[in-house]
Amino acid sequence: IQGSISRGQDVDVFRFEAKAGERVVIEVQAARLGSALDSLLTVYNAAGDVVATSDDIEDSTDSRLDLTLAKAGTYFISLTDAHDQGGQLHPYRLSLRAK
Repeated sequence: IQGSISRGQDVDVFRFEAKAGERVVIEVQAARLGSALDSLLTVYNAAGDVVATSDDIEDSTDSRLDLTLAKAGTYFISLTDAHDQGGQLHPYRLSLRAK
């Protein structure tokens, strides 16, 4: 998915379905592509509970989660800027891969 955090305090949310025990990798590419976005990535279950969160990886302000989901069901990915910034300089590429 290619998107953008278009303004301060903008939150982009994406929904996906998973099987019990399924391993998924969710990754944001922004800073590595020259974006000003300092991504903050959070995964929630259908009840609204936080399953996992990622701010920075390695030497980048990009985010990445590699997790195994305990239960089958609907999950939500929340993506925002860690400093509540946004605008034309805040594009991103989000990927979700099942392993």
